[in-house]
Parts: sequence; C-alpha cells; structure tokens
Amino acid sequence: FLTPRLDNRFTANLLHGIENELAEAGFHLLFRTTADSQETEKRLLRELVEAGVDGIIIYPAQGQSYNEDLLKLTLNEFPVVVVDRYLRGVETNYVCSDNVSGAFEATDLCIRNGHRRIAFVSTHPEGTSSLEDRLSGYEKALFERGILIDRHQRLTDLDGKLVKGILREGV
Repeated sequence: FLTPRLDNRFTANLLHGIENELAEAGFHLLFRTTADSQETEKRLLRELVEAGVDGIIIYPAQGQSYNEDLLKLTLNEFPVVVVDRYLRGVETNYVCSDNVSGAFEATDLCIRNGHRRIAFVSTHPEGTSSLEDRLSGYEKALFERGILIDRHQRLTDLDGKLVKGILREGV
C-alpha cells in the first residue's frame, strides 16, 4: 500500500482497514509513504514490482491521477487498486467517494438554507480527479439553482502543506 502520508485519521483508518482485510485473506501488507512526491511514488512502484509483490493499492500523490509507471502496470493487467481517485480514460480498479454528488449535496444544502455566496476552498484541483469532481459538483449545484458561478468564490490555490498545518494545528 502506497500513500502520500500517514498524518491524519483518514489515512490511518484506511491503513488499518486494508491491513485487516488483507490479513483475513492470508496476505501480508507492505506499507510505504511517498511524502506526496510523484518521483518517490514512481520509484517505490518500481521497487515493489521488482520485489515481487502480488498487487498494489495506491493512494496517488496529489496533483496527478496517475504516473507513467502506474499506467504501465494497469495496461499490463498487474493487480492495482487506486484509492480516492480514478484514472481518467483508463479502465482500472478504484475505490473513491462520489465526489460530484457529495459536493453537489453540500452546496445545495447551503443554498436551501438561504446562502448565496458559497465559496469552494481546496488545494489545486487540476490533475486530481477527486478535487476536480468536487469542483464540478459545486458548480453544478450553483448552476441548477440559478446562482451565477463567481470565480472569485473559488479559492483553489492553497498550498497543500499550509492546509495540512492549519488542519493539524487549528486556526
């Protein structure tokens, strides 16, 4: 299992669940973090395949849906499961939330509660399917409720490390 980080409850719970399910199926878990580095991710993918692992579960580094090595593994039918993202245009196994519907429902709830100036706050969504889908759901809700999409209400240039620090330390 490759993950960008293990510094929050989500990834810790994910690791715990994966480990339990694999153990029940008779598999052992090899776990590595990539520090959100695409280069580290590529290197670790190669190392894991060379080490003879039976499959890879990967939570890709932010800002990419996949790298070349992951694409090659998928096309060669190596067992891969992608977490929290999917590979646009490539058929592969993935596990993720319905980010379009989730963002739509959250935005729609705000609108139904009388709010009209609703911001979308995130790190850079480009290249990260989960973030792109959330932005799509947000904009779809605004459009369907007849609210003009104001690009000034989109704060999407946040630095990921700054956001993680704020979440860890509080505001």
